[in-house]
Amino acid sequence: MSRLSRLRQLASKLFSGFRASARRSVALVARVQLRQRASGLFSGCIAYIRASARRSVALVAPLRHAWLRLTSGLVVVALALWLVYAGYSQWQNTVAMTNYCNRVPVDWPQNHFRYIRLDIDNQKLREPIFDGRYLINLGSEFGKDPLQLKIIEQGASPKYAPTTLRPSFVWLDDVSNLLMKDWAEIAFVSKSYSHYMFPFDSARFEETFTFEPPPEIDIKAVLITNSVAGFYLPCESITVQTKTRSANISFELRRIPLITYTAVLLSSLSG
Repeated sequence: MSRLSRLRQLASKLFSGFRASARRSVALVARVQLRQRASGLFSGCIAYIRASARRSVALVAPLRHAWLRLTSGLVVVALALWLVYAGYSQWQNTVAMTNYCNRVPVDWPQNHFRYIRLDIDNQKLREPIFDGRYLINLGSEFGKDPLQLKIIEQGASPKYAPTTLRPSFVWLDDVSNLLMKDWAEIAFVSKSYSHYMFPFDSARFEETFTFEPPPEIDIKAVLITNSVAGFYLPCESITVQTKTRSANISFELRRIPLITYTAVLLSSLSG
């Protein structure tokens, strides 16, 4: 082979290597450019997402405040409606309350017209005591002669000693009964807390009346009247157990719910 041929072959190889290097360089540059473009596109997407998030936050914040205001308004309206409904219900309950109850046998007053009547008049300011009066009618079975009884009255509270009552009885021709001359005062001691618990100061009483003989007294009926302002007398709370020489009487005076409701509402608003 001549020298010229060798030079041609060498030049051809060099040219081929140069072209291959050029292709690799172009491919490398293309890959670098593609990476740069992809990186720029990714950065653009991130920037767009961030900008969109900022715009969303700026848009959502007023909506959130508006939603909070709307929810608060609905809660206030619902609470106001509930208060109106509760107040109306308590007013209806107050109107329907009773202040007179009795526990009498089925043959009363046709037979055995003997009863004790208790009237509760007012509430002590500090002590759990309610002032009242009592009246006893012995009917016609004990004759027409004047009579004085000795009655031991004991409340449920151990802090207060028993009270001795000495009512006098006279015969009344117009009613044909042996009846007390007049109402007599009596104090009812509550088992519940003192009045410092207002408006949760409903009172429960358990009164025991023991009649010392003679004669053998057996009360047949119990009549109770409440005149204490702010309280009512639930008839279902009354239980009576009577036998010869004694009468056990339990009853409650409950605070009128409308007063309790109003006091709690005013306390909540002032707090």
